Amino acid sequence: MEWLFYPLLLQFGIFTSSAKLYSENNVYTTNSSTTYSNIPSDCSLFGSKFETDDFEHKIILNVTRNVTYWIGAKIGFKRNINPLGVQKECNGNQSGSLDECNNHCKGWKYFSYNDQSCSCFKSNKADDGLARTYKCENPENGLCFINKCVVYERNVLDKDYVCDVHHFEKSFGSWIFTTEKCSTKLNFICDIDGKLSYSENITRSWLEAEHECSKRGLKLIQTENIDDKFKDGRKYWISIFRRKKISRGIDNTKTVCVAARIQSNGSYQLETHFCNESLEPLCHSPNHTNYGSSDAGIVIICKTLFASKYQSCNFP
Repeated sequence: MEWLFYPLLLQFGIFTSSAKLYSENNVYTTNSSTTYSNIPSDCSLFGSKFETDDFEHKIILNVTRNVTYWIGAKIGFKRNINPLGVQKECNGNQSGSLDECNNHCKGWKYFSYNDQSCSCFKSNKADDGLARTYKCENPENGLCFINKCVVYERNVLDKDYVCDVHHFEKSFGSWIFTTEKCSTKLNFICDIDGKLSYSENITRSWLEAEHECSKRGLKLIQTENIDDKFKDGRKYWISIFRRKKISRGIDNTKTVCVAARIQSNGSYQLETHFCNESLEPLCHSPNHTNYGSSDAGIVIICKTLFASKYQSCNFP
């Protein structure tokens, strides 16, 4: 089988000697498109059995055209915390990122945070609302407030997550930050590189709005500087605090699902699609192993290390 590896070595770099080849005996499609909820029960979606949530892999499939498949991944939210309000005085002496503060306060129900302070609490210490919060200097740290700390609740259940909202408050003459349950239907604005690019008079949940933007190559707006034409009092989804997360597994409770677009050169990218769209599922039969080739194609999973030409292989 040495001839099978040779062209792959040239194209994708160094592989471990334990690289496994998946043929039609253990990776297959149903040859028919279906909505996510109607995927046949005997199809174990490829990726759902990965040992970690790490999807930084190459899926190399011997195809001659671009193909999009349902895979065993689910979409959700990063961080199981909700912003509640603002604390007037920051008393913590712990510094670091928002996620580091969250981890530091493990075992506590609440914590307050800004770039220089982190404090843990048993009760909600918020003094004011979130209206005047803005994006932190490091966007990954979410919300900040000059000389004050934002208070968060920890270990929030998925169904209770809140997401970011901006609306223009005429009485204040400024944009106001607030939150709504992520499943609420609101208007939204997409942008790219801080420039407003797309808006439509339709309402979506936060995940649906994020998908509407991403399928156009845009992002759900991540800036406080919103065009004057949106000063209409309506609430708009934004993405300063909340971010989406893709992980292994199956989730039939969402309206947005995960697929993989596999290019003819073997590379791929994860995409979100509305779950009622029709795509072919990519199935995995782990009980059958074939180390040979087939006309149906070969799938190899490899993780990029440091640079694209150095890779190691991980397998479900």
